[in-house]
Parts: sequence; structure tokens; C-alpha cells
Amino acid sequence: MRILFALNTLGFGGAEVFTARLANALSHRGHKIFVYVHNYGFDGLNLLTQFDPTVTVVFFHRNKLIDFLSWKANALFSFIREDFREWIKERWIKRFIKKNNIQIVSSQGIVTDAWFSKIDLDIPVVSTIHE
Repeated sequence: MRILFALNTLGFGGAEVFTARLANALSHRGHKIFVYVHNYGFDGLNLLTQFDPTVTVVFFHRNKLIDFLSWKANALFSFIREDFREWIKERWIKRFIKKNNIQIVSSQGIVTDAWFSKIDLDIPVVSTIHE
């Protein structure tokens, strides 16, 4: 099975550690695992070392110039009540899911739960609540 886990950040927290352990275990059982990090770099990417090399960790992050321009475009779009970066990320993740033939998404937190609930996908999205 081809599974996409979705995290808000890669800091050390319950959702992140749980995702790393589950992703590694499923990868060892022959599943193709991807981990999407919604907000790149918030916590210094500390958890990257916890994932096995067989797990593919992906970010919506291109380079500093594109990031800078997307933040500027986001400021412009805020006048019409649209979040440009989220709009672009939504299109990017839909393309990523299709391109990689993802069969199920496992959202691992409130931020990604809310985000994926707004996206029209043709595959199941499983939400995992952590206390």
C-alpha cells in the first residue's frame, strides 16, 4: 500500500514521534511510505533523523526566492480573503498524491486534519487525534 502521513511540523511531539515509529514499521512491512510536512522548518527539522531511509519525507518548499515571492503574493491575496500559500499547497499536494499513486492519507494533528478536510480527494483520509 502507498500511504501518505501528514504532519504540521517536524518538532519533537507526540504526533511526530508516533508518525515516525508507525511510518518506519509500515515501511519495514513492505509499504511505500511518504511523510508530508505542512509547515517547513518551524522546529528546526529535528525529527528527520528518526525516519528510516526507506521513508520519503516531503515538504512544500522550493527555494528561498520562491518562498519569499509566495509570502509576498500571500500578503496581496489577503486583501481578497484568500491564502495564496495554502491555495498553492493544496494544488501541490493533490498533484503529489496523484503522481505517487497514494492510496490513503493519515493526518496526524489538528492543523493537518483541518487542512485535509477542505481538500476534495478521491482517497480516504484518516485522522489521528493525539492527547
